[in-house]
Amino acid sequence: MHHSLSVKAVSKLPVDQLLISLFAIVAILINLLPLNIPTAFKSSWNDVSWTLFSLATALKSFQTAHTCTGNRKRAWHYIASGCLIWFLGMLVWDYHHLLQNTYPPYPSLADVGYLIMAPLITMGIIHFRQEALTTSAMLYQITRIGVVFFTLLIIHFVIYSPLIEKQAISNLYIVISLSYPLLFFTSFIHAFSDTWYRYDKKSQQSVLLIVIGILIHALSNAEYAYSLLALDYYTSGYVDVAWTVGFVPIYFAAILQQKSSGNGKEKPHTLFIKLSEYINKSYLPLLLLALSISLLLNRDHINPELNDGFTLLISIFTVILVGYIWTSEQKERSFDNQLYAKDLIHNSLIEAIPYGIQECDLNGNIIYCNEAMYDILAAPPGSLIRRKIWDCAVNKEQKNRWRASFKKILDERPKPGNFKGPSLRDDGSLVLLKTDWNYRYNTKGELNGIVAVVTDITEQKQNENK
Repeated sequence: MHHSLSVKAVSKLPVDQLLISLFAIVAILINLLPLNIPTAFKSSWNDVSWTLFSLATALKSFQTAHTCTGNRKRAWHYIASGCLIWFLGMLVWDYHHLLQNTYPPYPSLADVGYLIMAPLITMGIIHFRQEALTTSAMLYQITRIGVVFFTLLIIHFVIYSPLIEKQAISNLYIVISLSYPLLFFTSFIHAFSDTWYRYDKKSQQSVLLIVIGILIHALSNAEYAYSLLALDYYTSGYVDVAWTVGFVPIYFAAILQQKSSGNGKEKPHTLFIKLSEYINKSYLPLLLLALSISLLLNRDHINPELNDGFTLLISIFTVILVGYIWTSEQKERSFDNQLYAKDLIHNSLIEAIPYGIQECDLNGNIIYCNEAMYDILAAPPGSLIRRKIWDCAVNKEQKNRWRASFKKILDERPKPGNFKGPSLRDDGSLVLLKTDWNYRYNTKGELNGIVAVVTDITEQKQNENK
């Protein structure tokens, strides 16, 4: 019974998804299990797998781009182009390895194709957001990426400076080899640290799958590059598998994006918002900490012959870091101006509605009330500001219950809802209120308070009881 159900479930999978999954499983089995498979067959299988998976992911991403509009369309075009350029690199590799029965010279045009994939994926992530990408926003993204890239570049320069000094291998060989971890880890760190709260739920899941795909490529390409720098041209079976499997999450991200409504109205997942809050606070300090530790541990590697190169890198890094800090401040200022303009419109509208509007900060302090809210609580204008939201409770027991409920909301982040209950007005009378509440976030996606719509249902309740 269960077997027939599982077979039926598998049979409902689209053919392309079934084939991708089966090919990925076979790639894992061939490379990681101790099977008695001829090396030549395994090598040819891997070549074909890398080629087909990159092409299939490129085509699926182009198809997804066709179903999207605006920035999202451009994002998937960039991602598709990244996979396609990897495929073109594989054609160069396959020509030498499968047809000529030899490895292409290193570095070759194949490496150019592989490396260009990373910045194209990064451009895709930049365009994945919903809002318009202005010049200032693009400059902010470029400096943000630059800080990551030059942090990694300085770390690798210091670690591999003895190899550079010996000149045992050509500078082009070193540059191309180091480009693999630099470009792919820069792409991963930027994608992972991007502000995911701006995406709707389906798109958040798509971005997460893309990030996983980039990480798999970053780890495998780093092992490949480091083995080349050690003049060891053997890589483990894990790398062979990763170059195939790394495209699978991106392929399924494209499928998930096609299933998304694309209207961006689904609220961001709380987990992503919390993750975004943490990442944005720790992003720059962690990079600077990693750079400092690397310089401290490898300080003996810097000698007078490499001082000029090291000084140049530090200078460029400093300029980009200053640019990143400046563009961050400009971004915040731009957001503040936009918020101010929106608040003017927002305030003029909510002052005109008959329902009470109340906002509080994370400590429960009331920071805004419209005129209707003052009327509901019979409070003098301005008197509710800085009060606690539980100060209008009818007794101490209710006050403690409201305070505990507020803390639970902040700790557990349940779905927004409503509640009904009596409240004490400033004139000493009681009023029955219905309160519909929701979370309030700032421009960074960080929770900064609770907003509520309050309705006086006293008369309604009295009519119901008659």
